[in-house]
Amino acid sequence: MDVHPALLLEPLGPGRADQLSRIRDAGLVQQGRVFLLSFEPIRTEMGSRWHGRREIVWETFERDLTRAMPAPDQFIRVTETSFLAAISSTDSYSGQVRCAEVFRHVLAFFLGRTEDSDLSMSRVSALGPDSVSSEPIDPSRQPPPPLSIVAGSPARLLAPEGWDPPLSSRHSTLTFVSQRSGEIEVEIRISPVWRLDCNLVGAYAIRRRLSHALSDLSDRDQEAVDASVADFLATLMVDYQKEGGAFAILCPFTFTTLSSRNARQRLLHRCGPILEAMRRAVVLELDGLVRGTPVGRVHETLAMCRSMARARTLSIRELSATDMLYGDHGAEGVAIDARAFSERQLTFAVSQVRRSTANIVVHGVPRAWDLKRLHRSGVSHASADPFGPDAAVARLEAQSA
Repeated sequence: MDVHPALLLEPLGPGRADQLSRIRDAGLVQQGRVFLLSFEPIRTEMGSRWHGRREIVWETFERDLTRAMPAPDQFIRVTETSFLAAISSTDSYSGQVRCAEVFRHVLAFFLGRTEDSDLSMSRVSALGPDSVSSEPIDPSRQPPPPLSIVAGSPARLLAPEGWDPPLSSRHSTLTFVSQRSGEIEVEIRISPVWRLDCNLVGAYAIRRRLSHALSDLSDRDQEAVDASVADFLATLMVDYQKEGGAFAILCPFTFTTLSSRNARQRLLHRCGPILEAMRRAVVLELDGLVRGTPVGRVHETLAMCRSMARARTLSIRELSATDMLYGDHGAEGVAIDARAFSERQLTFAVSQVRRSTANIVVHGVPRAWDLKRLHRSGVSHASADPFGPDAAVARLEAQSA
């Protein structure tokens, strides 16, 4: 396989150096989702005019890339004629196609042509603090055929040896005293969320474990739980504001808090410093829904939360609450806690829910479950339980028959 000579990076400021570090830690290079885009043909064509027009080329390139692939995808200019594109919103081939489409548009604008010979793209194979190595890409090459599903070979959540998922070490535990329930402990951890169609990390989920059942807590206690989650989220969003964010974050807040005008306003005030970052990166999970919750009130609450997050989903923790998902629920997706279901019950529920949304994430998937079957039923994303026996479980891996 051809490999381009290592490209030396120009001196980077602290912000861009941190971005490169986050991209390395996220495993995007190993997943083939980091690309090097060179507009050397544009510089060659412009000749002596390059120095006067290069900033226009940089701005046009970055603007078009960001417009086509907004956060959590990232783009960093690393040399005078090269951009690094880190694609976390889709698989490697789709990311390559999107980058090529933008590249062709920019070439057409500055050169008046879009020939493959001018399309200088490569896939990054190694990313260091001062250099990048890459392999050339043939833009006319077709995507690889999809992997066949072998009967009797379930895909399971397994931890790859020697790899810790980014953010997974972050956790928090706090307690507060409730007049009604006494001392309540809230433990918060991070769990990678995997796309089942391409076996890649698509997001990270904030998961919490309470010493009491959520339904047993008073409205004030649930608001205190949400405050602790918001504080934890703030530590993540500070990094996102600095670096642009490499992944979406799934974050649960209770329906009790979000459906109350005063409680919601207090939560918004608490999230004020990170609200802009939340709108780019956070998928809000409306948690604590039970059977009999008025659908109209759910619609109203989702509408009131539109300005808080990039997207909104309904979170279901009880089998009896799935009835409310079968119709028009008004959310962009659904999150289901696997611990409340048998595998057969969940497969049936998902087959019904998929009529209203294609975005279905299942949290807390047991190690023994067949993810291929879940994917065929309509599950789009899955995560393991960060508190259970599979806490170290981090990625999807197909097992041989």
